[in-house]
Amino acid sequence: MMSTVKRSVITIGLLLANFTSYSSSAEEMIRQNSGFTLNEATISSIRQAVLDNKVSCEAIVSSYLSRISSFDHAGMLPINAIIATNPKALDRAREIDRSPTEKNLPLACTPLIVKDNIDVKGMPTTAGSKSMRNNLPADNATQVTRLEKAGAIVLAKSNLAEFAWTPDYSNSSLGGLTRNPYDPLRTTGGSSGGTAAAVAANFGVAGLGTDTGASIRGPSALQNLVGLRPTLGASSRDGVIPIWLTRDTLGPIARSVSDAALLYQATYGYDPKDASTQAARTAPSFDSAAVLRRGALNGMRVGVMRQVIDAKNADPEVMQRFQQAEDDLRTLGAVVVEVNLPDFKKLTDIPWPNRMEYDLNTYLQAEGADRSVKSFAEVVKSGQYLGELSQFLKAQVGVPNPEDNPAERNDEKNTSALRAAIVGAMNRENLSVLIYPTWTQPPRLLTKMTGDGGNDNPVIAQAGLPAITVPMGNTRGNLPTGLQIAGRPFSEAVLFSAAYDYEQSTHHRTAPLNLPAAAIAK
Repeated sequence: MMSTVKRSVITIGLLLANFTSYSSSAEEMIRQNSGFTLNEATISSIRQAVLDNKVSCEAIVSSYLSRISSFDHAGMLPINAIIATNPKALDRAREIDRSPTEKNLPLACTPLIVKDNIDVKGMPTTAGSKSMRNNLPADNATQVTRLEKAGAIVLAKSNLAEFAWTPDYSNSSLGGLTRNPYDPLRTTGGSSGGTAAAVAANFGVAGLGTDTGASIRGPSALQNLVGLRPTLGASSRDGVIPIWLTRDTLGPIARSVSDAALLYQATYGYDPKDASTQAARTAPSFDSAAVLRRGALNGMRVGVMRQVIDAKNADPEVMQRFQQAEDDLRTLGAVVVEVNLPDFKKLTDIPWPNRMEYDLNTYLQAEGADRSVKSFAEVVKSGQYLGELSQFLKAQVGVPNPEDNPAERNDEKNTSALRAAIVGAMNRENLSVLIYPTWTQPPRLLTKMTGDGGNDNPVIAQAGLPAITVPMGNTRGNLPTGLQIAGRPFSEAVLFSAAYDYEQSTHHRTAPLNLPAAAIAK
């Protein structure tokens, strides 16, 4: 019998052979004439190429759609990142090609991968569940609308851990199992694994994910990407299938810090549809051009938050990369110190709130939507979801509404105490940011998807604080790792500045070797 590894090698060979459907001569001609190449393209490089009429937006969108068609579901070990492509994407690209005004928009012709728990008008929002396969929203999520107004194009909806329930992997009853493009025998992490896999594989330029405990930062780190969990309240959660609204956030997933900053700039700010964003009205403005600067780390005080690191289950190579990251920060002029939180274990021993029934029912009651199910109870009763979710979902049924639930008030109190402790520790040491490995293990084998530990993300989520992950270098087998940089509420500008300086000095991002370079299709 042929081994799994040998089948994987054969699959990769077949993928490379199939790449003849792409026109290398067309790509080379465009590159020679304009300096533009689709592989690892950025928001700025695409915008400029379209603005200068070096390549059409239609050609770019068509090429990404062809790449998805050729490689996402190909072979015996498919990546399986995409649930559905947007049937209106090419029409939107042609509109941009016809309009000089639209070509000048800051995100002009940016093909986006949107996690399929986020509403896109005209496409079902499924959360990866067969129980929600016919859930048609009346409108876009607020963040999608803001991105489209800035010129972005929703290219596709991506797979996820069903109902965003686990950080360990991305598997769903509707979309199946998503594999890591760096090694199809390994997991993507969850729950935004489909978005991250698609962006890493050059199926789109960037993406939009959600993060309740780790779900943007984990998959981003495990696939050599930049991912931001914003401050809770910095940007809208309107139009999102929730899991726990006291933790849920939306944020960008990208191949570079600059692209993530451009997406965040377009989505940041108050939304009357989300009361949590009231705080954004008085928060500092965000200007990506101002924060993306070299030298930002020179003189910056950086705290190593070693208490969040799962040292017991840490992989030695990941910890070596983290030690190198500390050294790199010092070389760039940062003052790196240790920081400790008194009563850390007590502060972080916070039960996750059971409020999914209440939050999902609120989402399902939105006006004008064509809902295949009308309540959380109907979802649970349908049984149309992965069996492994059964116990989790059933445990959410009948939980008192938040205003009637003492556990909810305790959660608010505990969250405030944890946030105050972290900010207090930063203030005492005059720290600008905190650092730690995003995940202390490389991507797990699919045969050990729920292995021991490794996830360093939940503490910052529990505190409602912002954090960004940036590539930290690869371990054995070209497996990615990530450095997480966290900070005070609404300190995203500082996080982006630190991440950009580190990224531009180290250049750790590498594309998967298992796939051919992205190119303009015939």
